[in-house]
Amino acid sequence: MKYNRSEIMVQAHNIRKAEGVTMSVALKKSWGVAKLTVGANPMDDTVQEYFRRLEAADKAMKALEEIKAEIQAACLESPDFCLSGFGWNASFKEVTSNRFDSKEFKAAGYADLYKQYSHPQTSRRFLCKPVAVPA
Repeated sequence: MKYNRSEIMVQAHNIRKAEGVTMSVALKKSWGVAKLTVGANPMDDTVQEYFRRLEAADKAMKALEEIKAEIQAACLESPDFCLSGFGWNASFKEVTSNRFDSKEFKAAGYADLYKQYSHPQTSRRFLCKPVAVPA
């Protein structure tokens, strides 16, 4: 089921004003009032397929994490934290790395140096998340 977003938003704003509730509560209430529109966006099927595959990937990652935890537990029981077999080896050792603490550097009175050597970087962030729709 697909709903008209502009109608949902208008209805949610009206509910918010009338009842004095938060926008998230108003949006939840507005779902039942909005008019149904089928196939509102040509990307609907593509995005729904993305969500299905994302859910499958999440399930696979959870299963992979369980297997990884089992291997790590076995490594911890080994005296040198290593295991090996035919065509594989695994280790779960402590690793120490040094990281630069920029917040501490600024707080220690080196804000001018921090500003001099820090540069803004621009990147893109992809977000695609499901929106609750009543059945």
